[in-house]
Amino acid sequence: MAIEETERLLQALYMYDIPVSNIIVNMVYPKNPSCPFCMARYKMERSNIEKIKELYEGEFDLTFVPLLEYEVRGIDKLEKFGRYIFGS
Repeated sequence: MAIEETERLLQALYMYDIPVSNIIVNMVYPKNPSCPFCMARYKMERSNIEKIKELYEGEFDLTFVPLLEYEVRGIDKLEKFGRYIFGS
């Protein structure tokens, strides 16, 4: 579903001549072999992530942000989140 929503958003942005160079894929489950639930989610996401790469890699800069253990609120957490997106 998210891939189709992304495609619709991209089409709408292009229609209004809004340039797009990056796509951020948020809340990606990390690989965690000690957590059966986490591994099930991780495996389910793999096909979507591969499809995203297939569709958009090369045309856009892709950034994958892991599922965080906290809600991004406040300056400190925003700065940490920003490091995932922009680097150090």
